[in-house]
Amino acid sequence: MPGLPPYLTNDDVAEIVRRALAEDVRSGDVTTLATVAPEATATAELIAKEAASTDADERSSSLARFTQAIQAHKGDATRGLQAQGNVSDAYKQAGSDAALGITDYGGKIAGLLSSMDAPIQQRQNDALVRGRYATDIDQIRRFSDGDDYLARLRLRGIRPNPWVSAIGAMAGAYGSNYSGGGTKSQ
Repeated sequence: MPGLPPYLTNDDVAEIVRRALAEDVRSGDVTTLATVAPEATATAELIAKEAASTDADERSSSLARFTQAIQAHKGDATRGLQAQGNVSDAYKQAGSDAALGITDYGGKIAGLLSSMDAPIQQRQNDALVRGRYATDIDQIRRFSDGDDYLARLRLRGIRPNPWVSAIGAMAGAYGSNYSGGGTKSQ
């Protein structure tokens, strides 16, 4: 081609790359926007969720549940420490200390139980997410199979029209004779 250099210099390549990047940054990746449906990002979302998945949320919710259960039954645990009648101040102080110990012990146990429960909950939640995506993928497969079936039915229904074939053959013969392609008798 006239006017084009026989090779590209490094500056030429850098300019082409700069223009391509400027196009993508300004308005988004035009090719991706034109070829990938906006709802077709489920796989990328699943990968991002899996990478960011931790048991921190499950741990805090489990800890809250266990702590709430301990607080609900705290009265039952400390009821035996409340003596009826005339008791010494030392006995009252010991009962109060024991009640605090029960609360502290309950908090420690709640923390340990939530640490054990959280990874299990995380795996179950991740499995539910994967199950939803598997169902979505299977639904897409079923839709594709149905669409393929309908396309095959349409193709089976296409039959050649004998009238069109006959008219085409006659037109071909006429054109051949008219152009001199036929035999001449002398």
